[in-house]
Amino acid sequence: MINTRIIHHEFSYSNPGTLAEALELNNEPGSTVLAGGTDLINRLKLETATPSRIIYLAGIRELWDFCCDDGLKIGAMVPMRRVEKCRTVQQRYPGLYEALSSVGGWQIRNMATIAGNIANASPAADSSPVLMVCGAECEISSMDSKKNVLSRIMPVADLFAGPGKTHLADNEIITAILVPPLGSDVGTAFERSARVKLDVAKASAAVCLHREGTRCADIAVAVGSVGPVPLRAGTVEGMLKGAVMEKKRIEDAAEVIADDITPIDDVRSTKKYRNHVMKILVRDALISAWKRSGGGELK
Repeated sequence: MINTRIIHHEFSYSNPGTLAEALELNNEPGSTVLAGGTDLINRLKLETATPSRIIYLAGIRELWDFCCDDGLKIGAMVPMRRVEKCRTVQQRYPGLYEALSSVGGWQIRNMATIAGNIANASPAADSSPVLMVCGAECEISSMDSKKNVLSRIMPVADLFAGPGKTHLADNEIITAILVPPLGSDVGTAFERSARVKLDVAKASAAVCLHREGTRCADIAVAVGSVGPVPLRAGTVEGMLKGAVMEKKRIEDAAEVIADDITPIDDVRSTKKYRNHVMKILVRDALISAWKRSGGGELK
């Protein structure tokens, strides 16, 4: 029987002071990195994670950087709560603010990080859909055999390979999340359904909408908890891109969300419920994003 108050598994623990040191340690087989720990610590207690080495990233100064001057650059160690409380995020990225404020309680968000949230690759992660629609990217670092530090950029939308799986190599670390600036005629929104506030989402939807007059010039819709990975809703996007925005058109677009999702029955919900509630979540997120883009009330 598992005692979730105790970590039974033995491992080496490292607290590097530089990114290069962390990357060198991460080249060792069986290593894993620790940021906020809100997922990894639970997995250690449940014995579903058995790393040979844990590399705590808190001592690496640049991973705590958070810049919001021209878009967002969110270091891998920046707590969600810090991003959530940022006035720039609240005003210019309301969808991201809504997603972050949905994650657990504030005690969790004081520890949890956005990089960790997406690196866990849960289909139900709240931050993933809104980062996808905003065109966010991951800054990824690794070290080669000659001890050269390598960096690359990957769209968040391309990160996920399956439940709990990413396209990161074993020796790669997400070092920052990059979110591009959004114009005043762009609106974002996030909606979710859960059994209780602190629970993982049964279903979620995020929208980023670019308005030109009364038309939707461009749109991105992403959904969570209704497929093996967070998904873009291409059918819904196709019905709205370039169209004059009306309430009936939005309702019709939300109705076809079933063509883009593959929900399942599990302990949190049923396929039938998810198919139903997704229409409501997508509709509400579309309406909010339109209003936030400056579009006003829909007829």
